[in-house]
Amino acid sequence: SALRSTRTAPRRPQCSSFYIAMPAPHLLLGLTAALAGSAFRAQPRVTPSVRGGGVCMTTTDSSTTDSKVTSLVHMLEASGAAPPGFLGVVKGLQGQYAACAESAALDAKLADEYLATYIKLAIEQVQKPYVFPPYHASVRQPFDFYEFGKRFFAPMVDVGKSLVLGEELLAQVCAQLAVGDNVVLFANHQIEPDPTVLSLLLDAQFPTLVPSMISVAGDRVTTDPMAAPMSLGRNLLCIFSKRHIENPPELMEQKKQHNQRAMRVLGELLDVGGKCVWIAPSGGRDRPTADSNGLVLPAAFDAKNIDMFRLLGMQAERKANGRVTHYYPLAMYTYPITPPPNQIGGKVGEERILRRKGVGIALGAEVDMKQADGLPKGERRERLASAIFDEVTAQYKQLLVKLA
Repeated sequence: SALRSTRTAPRRPQCSSFYIAMPAPHLLLGLTAALAGSAFRAQPRVTPSVRGGGVCMTTTDSSTTDSKVTSLVHMLEASGAAPPGFLGVVKGLQGQYAACAESAALDAKLADEYLATYIKLAIEQVQKPYVFPPYHASVRQPFDFYEFGKRFFAPMVDVGKSLVLGEELLAQVCAQLAVGDNVVLFANHQIEPDPTVLSLLLDAQFPTLVPSMISVAGDRVTTDPMAAPMSLGRNLLCIFSKRHIENPPELMEQKKQHNQRAMRVLGELLDVGGKCVWIAPSGGRDRPTADSNGLVLPAAFDAKNIDMFRLLGMQAERKANGRVTHYYPLAMYTYPITPPPNQIGGKVGEERILRRKGVGIALGAEVDMKQADGLPKGERRERLASAIFDEVTAQYKQLLVKLA
């Protein structure tokens, strides 16, 4: 089956807070060796300490005991092993994350531990990257990447100033999934951790929706060492976006074959039923444009992406009498907490900006996917994509007004 993968599981970071209780020897995985290996030899000694059935890495250096992050930075500086730009990104995060944590009233030591764990995860991705298969299932144990992603990004999301519109429709989605129907959410996309924002806003009221959601992910969030750790906690359909599939040219055919395998896997998942899929038909993140007067508005949707999901839904419905695939427009306003660079297609390892802000999501009414039936193929595609995009944009502008 295309759903099977023989790839090895990702190595887990050494921090007890997110481990499922189990005997400590099973948790002494790759990071211990990575930090004690040749690249970090003669640096402050890193030793495991057992707490609550898990393992937390501690650095035995009295000059840096007040900050695990500072200790890691010193180790990276002294070793010279960090790739170009990595240290600059880490140093930039340290002050920004501390400021967000303080604003969120998060204990400073806990914030330092969260950021140190994140940096260790990123180091592992640099030294031995986890290769994401076409379908990646969320890693929840022994280390809970999903929960860690939520806790790490919580200081940036000011829930008290955030907004969720369409709660009755979200309840409807959950009911449809419960009877075995599939749901596809056509969303605009603004920041790499958009799925994590959904978790922070929805898990309390809809505890099974986002944890089981499948996010369609481009190669940037699976290959960037700073993004991949968060991606490990998500159910991902991993594809190469249209923006990146032709670069470099010698890998284009290989990437196309990967995408074809991913689509076959998605077809199998939808055939099973009860699946919720989040996709950004634009193929990338929203950014200010020359004619938007500095506003960040949803980027135009690719009609072919929408039509592909329409066809996949129809295929799943033909294979199971009575099963329906439902489609909804989802507007997301998340840009302020970690805005992307203005330029598209920048190098992997982009600078991160962290801010604590209010965010918002708005789910619109279910889309009639047959509204353009009868029209010529090209016109039908464009008409349907335009209708969905217009609804997402309308919901988005409503969010902007209410959050202002």
